[in-house]
Amino acid sequence: MSTMIQPTKNKHGVYILRMAVPSELRITLGKSEIKRSLKTKELAAAKLNAPAVMAEMQAMLQQARRTLQAEQSITNDDIELVASVWATKILPQADLIKERYLYLYPYGFDLNPASAQLKRYLDDREQHSKQWQDKWNLDLMQLVQREIAEALEWTPIELTHAWRNELAWRLADRRNQAAEMLILDILPKHSATVKQSAQAQPSSITFSELLVKYQAHIRYAEPARAEKRIIEYSTAAGRFIEFIGAKPIDTITVKDMADFRILMEQQPFRPSKDIKQRPLTEQAKVEGKKISPERVRNLLMALSAIFTIAVENQWICSGTLNLAT
Repeated sequence: MSTMIQPTKNKHGVYILRMAVPSELRITLGKSEIKRSLKTKELAAAKLNAPAVMAEMQAMLQQARRTLQAEQSITNDDIELVASVWATKILPQADLIKERYLYLYPYGFDLNPASAQLKRYLDDREQHSKQWQDKWNLDLMQLVQREIAEALEWTPIELTHAWRNELAWRLADRRNQAAEMLILDILPKHSATVKQSAQAQPSSITFSELLVKYQAHIRYAEPARAEKRIIEYSTAAGRFIEFIGAKPIDTITVKDMADFRILMEQQPFRPSKDIKQRPLTEQAKVEGKKISPERVRNLLMALSAIFTIAVENQWICSGTLNLAT
């Protein structure tokens, strides 16, 4: 049974109670000590007020223990499942994705302002302090509140505030991927329409052949940045070539891109040299930490950049990419 904490005076002469927070509850409460004013400078009055304030402080600790138990009952796998179910239901709905997350600019479809803000949070999350991330959590919860409601309707689960925040980040990432995958389809079609090219459509090519053309173009168009850009995109391109093989560009679908994304999400974080020599499907079976959502998103955006340059240069043209089915 706890010993009654004795009132002490603060620097203003007002009596207060101070209670240390057990170490296991400090992260949950966000503090190492609870302080409460007894709202008097008279010791006798302070002692009369102390029991009620003490009970309030004890109740805070009990609630923190219940929250901690709830947090420990949920796992990252549970959150990933909720986010994955949401993405699986949303991804086939191209019109819904356009309506919610995209905007038709003069140059074609791109992320709407809210989606662009979401992408900035995702891109910068690893580079900023916890103080900034705490502020972003509030904004993020507002930006994805509809997605959270849908996800918890489709996969009901009781979440604490901390796990709800984590779900918000996972859904933000899946929402951003869905929008960017659709842009990969819409931008080429829009670009080809605007150009009104009279040239005949080129015959279908493989992604390997497309990559060779892209590398030659980037070396000519941006010689100062070409090699750096090619190196940055080489991992994504190499993995996609292994995944898609010699399949013609005009037969690549949204399902192909979704399957590729899922395969990338299963890749090991820091594979050994031996594991790197294995096929991607075998690497995906390796136990342990997987690559981050940010890394997966960067791989997809690298592919998007290659496809966009290809359409702008009419190596592939309107209707060639069949990513809407």
